[in-house]
Amino acid sequence: MKTMLALLLFACSLRAAAQPWRHSTKAADAGYDAAALAETRAVADEAHSAAVFAVADGRVIAAWGGVDRKLELHSMRKSIYAALWGIAEARGLVRLDATLAELGVDDLQALTDEEKRARLIDLLHARSGVYHPAAYATADQEEARPARGSHARDTFWFYNNWDFNVAGALLERVTGKPLGIVIDEWLAKPLGMQDYAPSDVFAALEPHVSRWPALTIRMSARDLARFGELWLNEGRWNGRQLVPAAYIARASAPASSTGAPGQGYAMMWWTYDAGSVDAKQYPNASRVRLLLARGLGGHVLAIVPDAHLVIVHRADTDHGRRVPGAAVWTIIDRILGARRGVPIRRARASAVRIEPFASQLAPFVWPHAVAISPRAMQNVAGDYELRPGVVAHVFIEDGRLFASMPGRGEAELFATSPTDFFVRVDAGTTIHFDLDDAGVAARVRVTIGGKELVARRIPV
Repeated sequence: MKTMLALLLFACSLRAAAQPWRHSTKAADAGYDAAALAETRAVADEAHSAAVFAVADGRVIAAWGGVDRKLELHSMRKSIYAALWGIAEARGLVRLDATLAELGVDDLQALTDEEKRARLIDLLHARSGVYHPAAYATADQEEARPARGSHARDTFWFYNNWDFNVAGALLERVTGKPLGIVIDEWLAKPLGMQDYAPSDVFAALEPHVSRWPALTIRMSARDLARFGELWLNEGRWNGRQLVPAAYIARASAPASSTGAPGQGYAMMWWTYDAGSVDAKQYPNASRVRLLLARGLGGHVLAIVPDAHLVIVHRADTDHGRRVPGAAVWTIIDRILGARRGVPIRRARASAVRIEPFASQLAPFVWPHAVAISPRAMQNVAGDYELRPGVVAHVFIEDGRLFASMPGRGEAELFATSPTDFFVRVDAGTTIHFDLDDAGVAARVRVTIGGKELVARRIPV
């Protein structure tokens, strides 16, 4: 009987956690102007936004575009890491002041004793002082990376993918589980995320760059909004304290200035004091405090505590579409500008009404990867000359096939046939090998952004 009751209570708790979003029947009931929101939707459509999802006082006020479509979070993944470390610390799995030496962190280029004195919290603040090559780093990061040994830990802020990658991968070491499972058990299921699956996490490894992969995450706008609501509500969801409130406050407090007055960087969150945003361009956003998770191409999760508001903006980076930062800020500013008063308590709500964008494209369809033999990998491995002096390298590492492209770093290749491949973190990039009579690759055809590059194999 007790077992049956426990199972019933558990099932009820899961159903409660998985309650769907509710949409304010009237925007005015939520304290927003319907016409102003409609105008903002048109602005987002014109900017080619992929999705906008906004939640005010727990009720949806905007569900525009592909809000159920999973897109890569890009650098917004880091804010997810920050929440997971708060949970890990609360469960006694780790101390945030543990050093890299204590955590057993090293890399292809051995860390010095001084570098190993950096702490986990220094990684979360991007203040480790460890300046090693990193997977998934942009060209700008690579160019701006300080020299090794130039700064002691916790003395200098540098937006450092090495810090972020190590912080993400250490979550797997500390928990003993793949990150996809950790997110599922600690966040997705308790929050009732509708679209997330553990397979939405992918390890982007560059084996000749660093032993620490970038653990990328794909997530829908409406699921990301649940994470934003959790943070807005100081780690509490449906009566459960998932992340300690004290940790949320600590992680939201800027540890570094990012250059502009009133703008800073906390634990993998960007912070904006009231008055720190350009008041002429964004008068409404300039009046409030904001906490942002930001990702390449126009991906933003904005938390506005003063308005009890969460705004998610997504860009269709799967199709190479980017939304300029100014356009994203305009959308945030206009949603804030649509506020007219306080919400009506217990106002009527309905199922979410998704309004598609006229400009949105059909979701990118990822190819299905198949296994190929070690011999098939050997047949295509080698060096390929793109043009005189510019060489692409295809190589095998631990039974996996990788390619190194000049200016694009290393990426794992996934087969759709023994001669055809795609890249998991670069939608639309395909690689085809032309074989000679002996079944060995003679040339490679690489398609990036719709443009084909052909390179001949350099004889061994």
